[in-house]
Amino acid sequence: MKLVLLMYLCSATANQCMPPYQVAVLDNHYDCMMRGYSESAKQTEEMGIEQTNKLKIYFRFHCKTLETKES
Repeated sequence: MKLVLLMYLCSATANQCMPPYQVAVLDNHYDCMMRGYSESAKQTEEMGIEQTNKLKIYFRFHCKTLETKES
């Protein structure tokens, strides 16, 4: 079973989230969760302290089962 990691960039100031974007396709739930947390930290760091604090940025993510057609 493959899982797709979907992430959402959100702002508590604006009280909204951007549409989800696909980050990766992974083989199991554990790997997907670990990648979601590490990707959230990486992107928060890239946003920087000023933007993160100003807009109260946070990330949401979930691991969704990838629908595949069987031959």
